[in-house]
Amino acid sequence: MFDGNMDTINFIFIGNHFVRKGGTAVLKLAELAQEQGIPLHIDIVSSLQVGQISWVDPLIENYFDSYQNLCGTLKNIKIHGSLPNHKVLELLKRAHFSLLPTFSDTFGFSAIESMANHVPVMAAAQGALPEFVIDKENGFLLPMETNDIGEWVHIGRNDRNSREYAELFNTESDRFATQMLSHLQQVMSSQSGYMAMRQNAYHKAKELFSADDATLFWDSIYDQSGNRLR
Repeated sequence: MFDGNMDTINFIFIGNHFVRKGGTAVLKLAELAQEQGIPLHIDIVSSLQVGQISWVDPLIENYFDSYQNLCGTLKNIKIHGSLPNHKVLELLKRAHFSLLPTFSDTFGFSAIESMANHVPVMAAAQGALPEFVIDKENGFLLPMETNDIGEWVHIGRNDRNSREYAELFNTESDRFATQMLSHLQQVMSSQSGYMAMRQNAYHKAKELFSADDATLFWDSIYDQSGNRLR
């Protein structure tokens, strides 16, 4: 359970498609923090699926090797593998932030579940995420270059097995990591601002995604439809 202590900032990353969901950026964040002596811990809930299983991962040979090495050497991360939902919720409720620096997501259900548990999200500004993650209000948005339907502009490239594409992916991962570290430092300087962000995250999730509110809405629609048929 979250206890308000900010001596060490706890993050959680959830996503089996590790590279697509931004796991490379998460590892680079952990590396930067470790190098600079910044106190953070990241719980990684992932089966670490990479490569052909995803439609955006670089496919150059041995691409993930350097990141795999970080998984084994970083002291400020813990890789849990896949977990049942109740175990994920236990980790989530101890977290200060949920991380979703994703390269391709239509919606981002882990972000909604995080916010419903008062956990703000640091998320890539793509897909539907900017519709409910409000920058600096209930989380942080990480800018990325998108097309007219909100997808990363490099989705669909046919050179995923090229060094150029791998270097592009690494550059974007490094950029996300630097931005997330900057946001972390902002948060650590203002506990009151962070606590307001937690409340805002919860209220936005309730406003847009409450199951109780949705049930009342649809029940009223069904009642109205039934009355018309009588």
